[in-house]
Amino acid sequence: MQRLLRHGVAVSSACLPKHFSSKAAPGVVELLAQSGELAKAGGRAALRQHRSEVEELYRQVSKVGAEAVLAGSSFSELSDLLRVLSCSGFPPQTELVEAALKQLQKAQSSSSADVDADAAAQIALALHEAGLGQGTEAPGSKAVTAIAAAGWAASSSRPAGPQLGGRGAAALALAVSAGDCSPQLLEALVKRSSAREMDLDVAALGDLRLAALMAGEGVLDAMDSHALSFLRTMCDEVLLDDPRGFPPAASDYVESLTPVERDLSEALTACEVPHCRGTLLAGAFFPLTSFALKAAICVEESATGAAYAVGPAANHRSCWQTWKYRAAAATGWRIFAVPEADWHDLTGSDAKTAYIRRLLQAPPLDVTELR
Repeated sequence: MQRLLRHGVAVSSACLPKHFSSKAAPGVVELLAQSGELAKAGGRAALRQHRSEVEELYRQVSKVGAEAVLAGSSFSELSDLLRVLSCSGFPPQTELVEAALKQLQKAQSSSSADVDADAAAQIALALHEAGLGQGTEAPGSKAVTAIAAAGWAASSSRPAGPQLGGRGAAALALAVSAGDCSPQLLEALVKRSSAREMDLDVAALGDLRLAALMAGEGVLDAMDSHALSFLRTMCDEVLLDDPRGFPPAASDYVESLTPVERDLSEALTACEVPHCRGTLLAGAFFPLTSFALKAAICVEESATGAAYAVGPAANHRSCWQTWKYRAAAATGWRIFAVPEADWHDLTGSDAKTAYIRRLLQAPPLDVTELR
């Protein structure tokens, strides 16, 4: 990789941290500079505009190897790399995941105030978003447990110890809701986000909204009034930070659909299913919805972030898409999913209309089983 993507300028050793010169293998210097610049671009929606660069970053990480990357990166740099890859649908290598979790657990026991708690929170969310298992033994759940045990989420932690900023608290809140949601920890993170409100950007507020939607009304109703008021006031109307990209203007909804989504829309029309081509539900853009059926019909494509782009789970539903389904279902919508490969296997309009009829006659996805 020859250039820093955000600014379009060549990587120069003069602008890189000094530890690179002695520790980093050839290629790692540019790679980590690249991921750092991409991390500054913003959240998932902003990174959508840099998808080709993220794909190239993934290739370079695979080429250089996890061992070389780990030898040349700091904890914060590793956090940036994992976040950029995971939230763009490019799950990182297992070796990077395992090393990041070990570093986080080591940082948990550190008494140093220099530990970057926000980087730890971003790692926890990245491990969840990469789709690396479920339950308490999953890497994402272990990361959340380590951060909670360290006390970094508390409003008043150890006087000289690390503390989460607003963005870190928002990231960890989403990681908590994505796993085995702890109401007490989620409330503490919402309070921490409120206390550090000036740190928050729209992407972080979107993650808080998504965390609240996935947690459910029962958890929210049990929160104290301050935390609940913050969520209602600051997050209820904000857009989710969607890897599909920023929602288009209403006049451009149809043009924003992918070729597969347009093809599916034609099949819905042939089946006489009234539907909209573009709707905002729970702060996220859904390409095909039927208000008559109160249903969202979703093609799971890697190009839109609905499926992973690479790795063992390539072309399978992404964790983000699962969270998006849970958010829409929390507002009363039913979800019908169409794997991209299944649609491509259909030949001719008759096969496609028959598929749609079978899909809509079957029960919708049970989102309570999705994590």
